[in-house]
Amino acid sequence: MARCGMWSTLAFALLLLPCVAHARQPILQHSIGDTITACEADQYSLFRDVPDFHSAVIADSVYTHVKILRVYSRDVFSRYGTTYLIDNSVFRVLPLVLDRADSLNDGLPVSDGVSVEITPKHGPRVFGKITEWTGFSLHVTTQFGYSDIPIEQIDDIEVQQRVTEYAQFTEIVDANRTRLFFMPTGRSLGKGEGYFAVYEAVMPGLQVGFGHKISVGGAFFPWSIPYATFGWFTGQVGIVDTDNYSFAVGNLTTLMSGGDGQNAGIIYGVGSAGSSKASGTFGLGFGFVDGFELADRPFVVIGGELQTGRRAKLITENWMIPGVDWPVVSLGMRWFGDKLSVDFAIIRPLAGEFEALGIPWVDFVVHF
Repeated sequence: MARCGMWSTLAFALLLLPCVAHARQPILQHSIGDTITACEADQYSLFRDVPDFHSAVIADSVYTHVKILRVYSRDVFSRYGTTYLIDNSVFRVLPLVLDRADSLNDGLPVSDGVSVEITPKHGPRVFGKITEWTGFSLHVTTQFGYSDIPIEQIDDIEVQQRVTEYAQFTEIVDANRTRLFFMPTGRSLGKGEGYFAVYEAVMPGLQVGFGHKISVGGAFFPWSIPYATFGWFTGQVGIVDTDNYSFAVGNLTTLMSGGDGQNAGIIYGVGSAGSSKASGTFGLGFGFVDGFELADRPFVVIGGELQTGRRAKLITENWMIPGVDWPVVSLGMRWFGDKLSVDFAIIRPLAGEFEALGIPWVDFVVHF
């Protein structure tokens, strides 16, 4: 079995196969290193626009998330090459594209492309499937047709491994997957991930992830309350966080300064089953007051979410409060984009003497 030549190892596991195709499952031969040879370029139809292609060299750049791609022709190889700055995410996705090319060359069944979300340096994001890498560009099939995107114009590529149907290219995932209206879900914020929220248009809050599925945050009421300041502090630790199930424990402690007010709070556990597009959430918590004396009866919270459109989601959040004979229920909508979401709901105690339709709930959340 012939080889194109061994390349030195890069940090990226970009996999190629031998130049001679074979009629069985491709076997890993070597990794893409810092040099793409003419033989390898011919095998994968790379750099076809370069007359008398000699080689392409991948090198580290002084930029954190960028590599240098330098392309040489035979007639100028000893003097200079053409240099391009390429985002690292481009090179991370190439093993999947080349593996598909290997399978096609070997006559093996393959998918119709690698599902990705491409963020260009200029213009809107592209949802589609990469079908080929030509060296200078990626061939992408989208819902609008066929696109040829230069790799030097790509700012980031995210592989959408769970996107399997063509119609899903236009869907946007809710960035605020870790919360319903007020209560958290079992999902965890990533390191450096977080959100800033304004509840009921008057109470700002912040929640930030610090890695290891740990997040902390809080909120306060900045307007005047006679002789007192009100707010709360919350911390949460994720125990399990998978695609279909998540569980976390945490606490929410209210803070009241001035007067005779007591600090109180809830120690809770919460689990979610399903994706952020359709899931149910169940929480159980015990209240406490100063001295951390736990209540005898728990809070019970049941919620759910269902994505009903590209940027819309139906949400419900319902509470059973110890010592209260009737539940508090809510139903509303979330409209969301890449970073910003807006929630509107009606909250209603199911008490016979409560005659109003309900209490409106509004919040604005910016995810970062």
